[in-house]
Amino acid sequence: MYLGSVTAIENSVMKSMYPELINVPTDFVDKMDINIEVILKLDPDVVIYLADYKNQYDVMTEAGITAVGVTTQAKGNALKTIES
Repeated sequence: MYLGSVTAIENSVMKSMYPELINVPTDFVDKMDINIEVILKLDPDVVIYLADYKNQYDVMTEAGITAVGVTTQAKGNALKTIES
């Protein structure tokens, strides 16, 4: 989980609904680059990644991980995407 996601969880209802998410490791991603060894240790069923980073999809699928790319409009602003 990207550090920005942890911040979003800490500042939302998600913190009370799923407090264990605060402790999910974030050291597997550095900007656009991912550390596939760390992701494999997490043994994920699926990884959701920012679809703009096709390199992440390639690395994960080559490692046998199911990867789902998501994207938003308005340069990543989820609220603007919902308004669209």
